[in-house]
Amino acid sequence: MIETGLGQFEALVVERERENKSRQTRLYVAPSLDYLLVKIEHQESRLMKIVATLKTMDYQLLGD
Repeated sequence: MIETGLGQFEALVVERERENKSRQTRLYVAPSLDYLLVKIEHQESRLMKIVATLKTMDYQLLGD
């Protein structure tokens, strides 16, 4: 479960594999939103980490 500005979403995690283990990138996609990206985490080093989370959305699923 991922907490966003729009509430909680069940998410699948996609992680990029790297040789340098101090660098990590994780993408969180929500199946209920047609696999829309709801969060991304990127760690470049022990000192630098970036996190972006869905805050607002102007998007409609077909059929809803």
